[in-house]
Amino acid sequence: MVCDLREFIAHSSAVPVDQNRAEVRIYAALTTTGFMLSLLEPLFYLLTVPEAMIVRVASVAPSMWCVFAAFSLCLAATVPHLFALLFQPHSLGNRWPRRFAAYGTFGSAVTWLYLANLAYPMDVGGLEWAYALRALGSMLVGLTYGFSVNADQGREALDATND
Repeated sequence: MVCDLREFIAHSSAVPVDQNRAEVRIYAALTTTGFMLSLLEPLFYLLTVPEAMIVRVASVAPSMWCVFAAFSLCLAATVPHLFALLFQPHSLGNRWPRRFAAYGTFGSAVTWLYLANLAYPMDVGGLEWAYALRALGSMLVGLTYGFSVNADQGREALDATND
């Protein structure tokens, strides 16, 4: 019985063949999903909650829709990376989805810093610090993408010198 159970577990889909890679992919997918949710929140408020602080701050900008467009573009830039992580793990050698996701994190950080700059003269408590912390969070996620892309480039350079 114990031997049969061990054999069943060994061939189960719950135990991935290359568990380290599978775990890293899951962590990357969760990180990317969390980042995307952090972009969906301001979009939701901008569209549906007219009395939200982000709407008041974004209305100081030349157009609130520029802020909406910036967050939307950052979200769209991240979608290919999440899609590759979830549905095309064989294509993770392609760097462009991670690069686009990194650009999305940078764009998000710049947008949050822009909103922090707009919120500062409004004197609404520490709102500018909350936006600056969101910018920092975006940059930290971007650093994970950048580390991944740089590691791929380093492996390629190392492989090229070994040939």
